[in-house]
Amino acid sequence: MSHFTKVQTKLTDVDCLKQALEDLHCAYREGEVRVRGWRGQWSEADLVVETGGPYNIGFRKTGQGSYEVVADWWGVEMRTGLSQTKFISDLNQRYAYH
Repeated sequence: MSHFTKVQTKLTDVDCLKQALEDLHCAYREGEVRVRGWRGQWSEADLVVETGGPYNIGFRKTGQGSYEVVADWWGVEMRTGLSQTKFISDLNQRYAYH
């Protein structure tokens, strides 16, 4: 059973996404990267945000051209205190700014 949650977004511009992540002081990597989850599970992504622990947050481009957020939010929140709701809200705000 997977712990990963996929959150659909309206984010389509990768440059604005990267600028928003930089505004939030999130270190990220691009390319063929993996999102790490519970007990060694992983999922492929186009861009991944490092959280400083064993869990990270990924962005994967969908067939509709937008990015979905993929993460094991239980692990991210337990290890960093960062909630899915707060992260997505802050990200959307900074993305809209750019």
